[in-house]
Amino acid sequence: MGFFSPGNSKNRYMGIWYKETLPVRTVVWVANRKTPLTDISGELKLISDPGILVLANGSSNIIWSTNTSRPAQGPVLLAQLLDSGNLVVKDTRTDDGNFLWRSFDYPSDTLLRGMKVGKNFETALERYLSSWKSNDDPSPGDFTYHCDPSGYPQNVIKKGSVEQYRSGSWNGVQFIGAPSLVPNAIYKYSAERGQVVDTYCDTYSLCGAYGTCNIGVSPQCKCLDKFAPKYSDAWANISQMGELGRHPWLATKTGQTDFSSTLMLSCQTLEECEKVGLNNCSCTAYANLAIRDRGSGCLLWFGDLIDI
Repeated sequence: MGFFSPGNSKNRYMGIWYKETLPVRTVVWVANRKTPLTDISGELKLISDPGILVLANGSSNIIWSTNTSRPAQGPVLLAQLLDSGNLVVKDTRTDDGNFLWRSFDYPSDTLLRGMKVGKNFETALERYLSSWKSNDDPSPGDFTYHCDPSGYPQNVIKKGSVEQYRSGSWNGVQFIGAPSLVPNAIYKYSAERGQVVDTYCDTYSLCGAYGTCNIGVSPQCKCLDKFAPKYSDAWANISQMGELGRHPWLATKTGQTDFSSTLMLSCQTLEECEKVGLNNCSCTAYANLAIRDRGSGCLLWFGDLIDI
C-alpha cells in the first residue's frame, strides 16, 4: 500500500497493489479515486476519535476519509493491511473481525477473494465495481458491475444506465447466463462471485424478445418456434433484431423483461411449477430454481423473454 501515479499522470493516489507476484504493477484498490493529490505532499493519518483514516494534502485539507459504524472504544486503534488485500481500521475489541471500517466494503475495479458484490438492506451499503476512466485516471468510469436485487438476484454490467450484460440467476451450480462457467479445482463459484462478458451471445438483448442466440451458427439469432422477426431486415442488421409473436395476445406485449420481473416459489417439483405457471395468464416461462439433484423451487418469468 502506498502512493502512486498511474500511467502517464502526474497526480498521486493512495492505493493497494500486488507487490511481487505480477511483473507489471496491478493496482486493485484506490482510496482517493475522485480527488487526486497534485504533488508529493500527501499524508495518511489515523484519528482515534472517532476512529477513522484521513488523507490530507500539503495544505492539511482532508481530501478523503473513511467512516465508521461505531465509535472506537479500545485503548489502541490500528490500521492494518491484511494479506487478503483488505485495508481495515480496528480497535482492540475487534479481533473477531468486527472492524470499524474495511476497504472490501468499497471496491474499486477489482474483485478480490473475500469481497462481496450486493446491497445490505439494513445499512443501505451497496458494494459494486466501477471501471477506471482510463489507464491514467482511476476515477469511476462508465462501466459498473452490480448485483441487481429486484426479482431473483443477478449480476449486471452497465455502461451508464444501459445494461450490457447480465449473469442470469444462480441455479445451485452456476449462473445460467454463463454456461462456460464450469467447476474447476482452483475456484469455488457461488452466488457471490461474478464474471465478465464471455461470448458474443452474452451481449444484453442481442436477439430481441423471443429470439435465441447460438454462437455456433450463422446467423446467431433466430426466432423461437411459432415466432417471426419483428423487422424484415432484422437478419441483416442484428442490432435491430426483435421478435413478434404470430399470436395476437403476444403481439400486443411491449417492453423487455429479465430477472427483474420474476417470481420465486417453493414448489418442490417441476410439475408443480408447471401447474402454477399455467394458472397465471401472464406467465411466459417457468423453470426449477435450483438444478441440484432432481431440482427444486420454481422460477416464473413474466413479460417478453430475452437472452435465450
